[in-house]
Amino acid sequence: MPTTSTKYRLDRRFALQIFGWRMVLAGIFAMATFVSFGVGGFGRTLGWALLALTLLLVATAFWTMAVPPLIVALTTQGFRLGRHAGGTVRRAHWMSVENVGTDQGPAGPRLVLTLDSGRTSEVPLMLLPLRADELQREVHERLNAANGYRRLN
Repeated sequence: MPTTSTKYRLDRRFALQIFGWRMVLAGIFAMATFVSFGVGGFGRTLGWALLALTLLLVATAFWTMAVPPLIVALTTQGFRLGRHAGGTVRRAHWMSVENVGTDQGPAGPRLVLTLDSGRTSEVPLMLLPLRADELQREVHERLNAANGYRRLN
């Protein structure tokens, strides 16, 4: 079992979609920037604001491709969900996890971690299709290690 933290990030094909949408919006704001500068007066101020927004969108688009958004991070102490995951609990220790299973959510299969308080954390497995099995296996290994279970050889 890994002793360090493991980060599962959004699959590249979904990151590419986010990149594309941000670039499309940046293009629209770039056109609006040129139109605003042509108006003069208040349009010039609006143009500078739109230019800043355009540059921000381009920078975040490239950042999304360089470092895709975090889905879930696993450590020896517990887990932390990114903003693309669901449920009511964003962070918890392994000792508070009561049950782990998969079910069919509205957007496809998801890994559901139920805590001893009855609250849940949900990781949409469709967001990381190439690493979904690895994630499930590692969650079970870390949960077993936290509870003192080990494999019999």
